[in-house]
Amino acid sequence: MSANPWYTRVNASALSGEVRRLILERVKRKLGFEKTLRALDIAMGSLHNYLHGLRTVPDNVVYRAL
Repeated sequence: MSANPWYTRVNASALSGEVRRLILERVKRKLGFEKTLRALDIAMGSLHNYLHGLRTVPDNVVYRAL
């Protein structure tokens, strides 16, 4: 693996709310709900709110998802 993987070069603050939500949705589909909670270290309610557009996905959660 390279010293500077592609996901470290992503500017998360430039991503729209829809793109952030789609990234989380993809992670959830791949890992399942419970594993996503553990991998991203977030609460169940937070993940639900992010996926349903009730809250904006923070940059640090986007980076962990990538």
